[in-house]
Amino acid sequence: MADIKSLLEQNSKSWQETKTRNQGDVIPGDYLFEIGLPKSGATISEDKDGYIRARLVLKVVGGEDETQVGKFTSVSFNLFDATGNTDDMGLSILKTTIERIGYDSGELEMSELPAFIEGLEGAVVQGTVKPSKTGEYMNTYINSMHIAPEDL
Repeated sequence: MADIKSLLEQNSKSWQETKTRNQGDVIPGDYLFEIGLPKSGATISEDKDGYIRARLVLKVVGGEDETQVGKFTSVSFNLFDATGNTDDMGLSILKTTIERIGYDSGELEMSELPAFIEGLEGAVVQGTVKPSKTGEYMNTYINSMHIAPEDL
């Protein structure tokens, strides 16, 4: 498989053409999360299933259930499937999330994603944790920016 940087550069057109869409251990509810980076430091990486995903770690810093403060969850966005093809739904969800937190995803090149994501470290966002449709796991959604990185 091609390296991640090459895939990001080669698929810049797919990123630009992708439309936005609506869309842990933390119990369901609304929370404030501080954005962190994965322990590996890699914001974009290939997972065991072969998919390449962008990932943010989220630490609960406030919300409706104070017993959850200090717990962690994460948000990941599929960028490429195991064959290296772009994942249109994953890109759409990522672009929508970027716009929800106040940035213009249309001005962002796909090759700039790693640096953009790293630049969000320390920001505080409002998000929601909900059970999946099957109830097998929890989904975490970022809804809006609470404290932007430039305001820290």
